[in-house]
Amino acid sequence: MTKKVNFEAESLIQSQSHNAPFITIFESDNDISIVYAVVPLKSEESIVDQIVFDEPINATDVILRWNHAGNRAGIIVNERLSLIFDFEKQTTFSDQMVPTVATDWSRQSFQFSKELAIEFGIDSFFKQPQLDTAIDNLLVDGSQTNRLLFYKALLTSTLFVPITTASPDDPNSLIYTFPNNIDGAVEFEGNLICAYSNSNVFEQQIGQHGLSYQKISADFLCFQAQSFDDILGITITSASQNSVLLTRDEFKLLALISQPQRLDTPTLLKALGNVFFVDEALQRDRVQEFFKTQLSSKSLVRSAYYCRPNVQFSTPLFCVVLNSTKPSDQLTDIVTLLNRADIQSFCQCHVFSLSDVFAKALESAKQPL
Repeated sequence: MTKKVNFEAESLIQSQSHNAPFITIFESDNDISIVYAVVPLKSEESIVDQIVFDEPINATDVILRWNHAGNRAGIIVNERLSLIFDFEKQTTFSDQMVPTVATDWSRQSFQFSKELAIEFGIDSFFKQPQLDTAIDNLLVDGSQTNRLLFYKALLTSTLFVPITTASPDDPNSLIYTFPNNIDGAVEFEGNLICAYSNSNVFEQQIGQHGLSYQKISADFLCFQAQSFDDILGITITSASQNSVLLTRDEFKLLALISQPQRLDTPTLLKALGNVFFVDEALQRDRVQEFFKTQLSSKSLVRSAYYCRPNVQFSTPLFCVVLNSTKPSDQLTDIVTLLNRADIQSFCQCHVFSLSDVFAKALESAKQPL
């Protein structure tokens, strides 16, 4: 392998350190991709080490990133930090331990760490395809199932939100809010938080106006937002620039995971029941009559609840709590009865064991039939 950069290659990316005379160069041509560590000399550029990738790489998937000191270069491929050139220690950190050219540099095994992520600021390339997909699917089909899948994605996601300072490390940093007239879905006077699934869409939408961002876990953002009466909602925009709106009613649901863990179990179960369910009034007399005449006398039945999930456009639930859900003739009879019940035309019927967390939450927070 020659120690010469092919500047006529089909794809070529160069990046020079902002603090030192060091250069990294990526080239891809003729089914081969190479990244070089280069130290400029008076007459020419000297390649001090190089890594040949196992497979050809598209240049659009490569980012060359320097640390703050400018003496270490990180090569990011497909949003993953893959190797590091340390110009100060003359060391390459890579999975390839044997050089392909003669070099005075040493090799050490590359191991990703949180410290490296901070050193090279790779959080700015952070993407969340699961959240993006959940947002896009919800806009196509706003069903209860898609809404719940959206919530599930949010509870494991981090959002990029605009802040009032130039750096997220500034102790005086506050979340920047916008008047609600930017979103027609909010009718009342107040403010909105505009959040984004990654930094690219943040920059495309509002970063160009000089705003910087902070990364905040979605559940903790909801936990904070519910403390301010003027915040009416949070818009969340995906990589494809589709947006959904979270209202104050949904903050409590999504913030529950951020509640202090010192809560005792009964208090936590009550909070869970109040956040996820509301007692349903529509058709309640009809459901009450069905329970009284068909189920209440059965020894396996402990209680029943008629409620609605605290989710937009949700269907009412008729929840039967049983002393046991072990296979038995009694259980089969109850399930058959529910499957044939005419109340299925306006609600969904579910059977829970007494030990189920949802059954305990319902008993702690909702009014039984």
